[in-house]
Amino acid sequence: MLGEPAGTQVESKELTLFLRNHTADQGVLGDPAQANRFKALQMYMKQELQDTKVYRVGTGPQIKAYALGKTEDGKLAGFKTVLTET
Repeated sequence: MLGEPAGTQVESKELTLFLRNHTADQGVLGDPAQANRFKALQMYMKQELQDTKVYRVGTGPQIKAYALGKTEDGKLAGFKTVLTET
């Protein structure tokens, strides 16, 4: 469904766990106003979407991450990002 080859490693995480460093007032962003924006995004996804989860796809230094949930009519909605792990 995501255009990845069959057998690609997929790991799921809870949304609040995935965003924890960005929603903390003294987190990686170093800016409470930006942290509040991530908190608002998190709250929206938790309240307006069903079964919201983050899927980490692939291995290696760059991993695609999809934060997805279902809308009331069953469509997927969310965001995609690329994580660089060192």
